Amino acid sequence: MRAEQMSMTKSKMWTAGAALVCVLLLVASWFLLIDPVRADAAQVREQTQTQERANTQLRARIATLEEQFKNLPRLKLELDAVREAMPADVAESSLLREVQGLATGTGTTFISVTAGEPAPRNLPSAPDAAAQEKPQAKETEAGPTSDTVVWEVPVTFVATSTFQGSQAFLQKMQDQMPRALLVNDLSIAAREPGKGGNGKPAASNGDVEMTITGHVFVLQAPDFDLDGTIGEMDQRIVVPPADAASDDEDSEPLPTEAAN
Repeated sequence: MRAEQMSMTKSKMWTAGAALVCVLLLVASWFLLIDPVRADAAQVREQTQTQERANTQLRARIATLEEQFKNLPRLKLELDAVREAMPADVAESSLLREVQGLATGTGTTFISVTAGEPAPRNLPSAPDAAAQEKPQAKETEAGPTSDTVVWEVPVTFVATSTFQGSQAFLQKMQDQMPRALLVNDLSIAAREPGKGGNGKPAASNGDVEMTITGHVFVLQAPDFDLDGTIGEMDQRIVVPPADAASDDEDSEPLPTEAAN
């Protein structure tokens, strides 16, 4: 009887020990095998979600680019128009040819064309709150900066025509001139009838002399150097009156000069 009790006690101890070993194995398996796998799985899910969000953004970007690509021909035409209005250099010869073409048929004759030195035209930017709090420094002459992409060149045109011819020329300049020209001042004065001189043709009754002062513009990279690009305009252009012959070999050349 006693032997049976001892045997049962030993059996219970072995059973309890086996159960404890099983529990320890389960705990060890959890920390050594299952938990790292769960952590890796969670990390993979997070990476998957991040990649899905990136894919969504990429698809949206591709859709935007596809839509912009459809408008590419129109955008190219707009860019060409901007480049024609604001070329990458002064192109004074082209400017004179444009003005000559506009004057044709209006009886307008150019007396002189004067171009000044290019100056940077800084576009207005949003005010800086920190800068507003500081006392304003003395104003200094504006110079080229890293943000300068537009240069302005002062130009002055002096021409003679009838009053009606000057009106027609100014209207054509406003409506048909490809180059961007900002007119700052316009003056028209009557001429005394008589013999011309100093590049001016003889004046008749009703003839006027008009002076157009303004700016043309150059669109260029910030590091572009326009120093010395004006120089002396050697392009000689004659704009014959409307009733003049097409052959201008005997016409007086148009004096052109660059302002210092």
